[in-house]
Amino acid sequence: MLALAHAPLPMAEIRIELPWQAEGALDLMAQVDAALEGVPVPTGYMGYGFAPRALGVNYVSFVPPAQRRYRCALMMDPVPFSPLVRHDQSFVTMRRLEQKRAAKGRAIGEAGLFDYVPGLPDVGCRTYIGGALRDRLAVTSEALGPDLTIDDRGTFTTLTAGPAPIWGDLNLNEDISAYQAAFAYLEPVMSDWNMRVRSAPGYSIKDKERVRQAKAYVDRFAVAEQQA
Repeated sequence: MLALAHAPLPMAEIRIELPWQAEGALDLMAQVDAALEGVPVPTGYMGYGFAPRALGVNYVSFVPPAQRRYRCALMMDPVPFSPLVRHDQSFVTMRRLEQKRAAKGRAIGEAGLFDYVPGLPDVGCRTYIGGALRDRLAVTSEALGPDLTIDDRGTFTTLTAGPAPIWGDLNLNEDISAYQAAFAYLEPVMSDWNMRVRSAPGYSIKDKERVRQAKAYVDRFAVAEQQA
């Protein structure tokens, strides 16, 4: 499946869905890198995931918590003009207004008002860091382990975890330490945790179990997960 999308912003989205068994996955990754040379990429990531419907809406809220088994699977919807990626003051203003209304007259200090830090929505086998995000990251190979590769591609930087994409299948005991190391390195440029949870697959503020599943997805590469 190939999907193209655009919004009334200087951004666009291109999605290519292929069978994970397809040969030439690494070649395709290299071709995508070459096609993006010189393009102002704000964020991006590659890896294995579950394709949305070829037609119609991707009902991400109904996706089962597959990350319990496939720890490296990408399930976050990578919409480039999402508030996860870019700071929208009108969005912040509206959320603060909703927050004050919910307080029903009770005073809320400035420090307690809604705000967020935009950044990377997720981490994949290859993650793209561009724009102002690179200023928040110490881009140096000295901080990387042997399983991570960092490349400066001009308008953006890529961080690659391991030699090839993996599912992180618990049943196959796949080693996800490279992804965990990538997450630890990229944590300074990740989007606000609360925003990522609210955008995670299956999230519903009305269902405690869905909230728990969303948090588990967002934290699947965190240190606590590594120690579990």
